[in-house]
Amino acid sequence: RTWVMLSATLLLAACATQPGKGGAPQAASKARAPELSHQRLILSEGYSILYQDAETMSRAKFLIYVKEESDDFEQVIVAVAEFGSELKVDLERVDRDYPGVRINLDPLPEMEKRKRKSTGVDKFIDNAPIIGKSGPEYERTFLISISNGLNQERHLAEEMTNEEPDPGLKKFLLGVQRRMDALYARTEALLQKTYYRPI
Repeated sequence: RTWVMLSATLLLAACATQPGKGGAPQAASKARAPELSHQRLILSEGYSILYQDAETMSRAKFLIYVKEESDDFEQVIVAVAEFGSELKVDLERVDRDYPGVRINLDPLPEMEKRKRKSTGVDKFIDNAPIIGKSGPEYERTFLISISNGLNQERHLAEEMTNEEPDPGLKKFLLGVQRRMDALYARTEALLQKTYYRPI
């Protein structure tokens, strides 16, 4: 999952989790929610990942306050941030309304957390207002990162939709997947149109 950012200091890839103590991720999840069945536990791990990444997506809007970039790039960033903010609120509502859903689990392996933190440090440097990159090269690199993250998230939502037995939650996840599909397609279309060289 390659999300990074916040006002050139908050980054979409690293801010979701911080390195903690080791241990099997599912064992840690079970300790936090011992009453959940195996199916609800793995789904709650998925909801927790969606929530973490929605929070980081919502911070993407801060980029436009510290960077002077193209209008098309800015519009995609704003769309991603707005979606992240809405998804975060929706998942908090789901957590309140459905006793079998948790959004506060910590399902990622230790090395995945460290990888995200390391990626975030690199992106922090790229996003810094003065020393960071700018222009088409920066926009292309950042949009590729956004595209990769959306691609992974939409497949996570698809797998969760297939696994979710509750009709209301299944409908919710299908809507999340479709919005991610649309954002992914929009990001890829902009990359193809403006940033990729024709073969």
